[in-house]
Amino acid sequence: MEEPIADDVLAGYRKISQSTSQKLAGGETLTARYEFANLIEKSGADFVQPDVIRCGGISEMVKIYDMAGMKLVPHGFSTGILIAATVRFFVSREHGDLIEYSQSTRPLFTSLVKNQI
Repeated sequence: MEEPIADDVLAGYRKISQSTSQKLAGGETLTARYEFANLIEKSGADFVQPDVIRCGGISEMVKIYDMAGMKLVPHGFSTGILIAATVRFFVSREHGDLIEYSQSTRPLFTSLVKNQI
């Protein structure tokens, strides 16, 4: 279940995670490493979904990945540049196997990158 409530309602996330057997994901709107630390520690989420552009770039994404201790499934839904940066980050990680991938035909997704992934 992806982002059933706002990422910063950690008690709500915890309650949902304790009330269902469904896997819970969140974090695609978070922007700082400490916000991810709170989500990881307090929410009961099974997956964390940082967005490489929103969270501060590839080096911050690496820090979030290293501290996560859970499955990381990056958010990748805005532009071809975001997908390209996310894939470059993920191929360098041992457990990089899933990303959110848009199949949008909008110009921001298709025209900013010459060789689409």
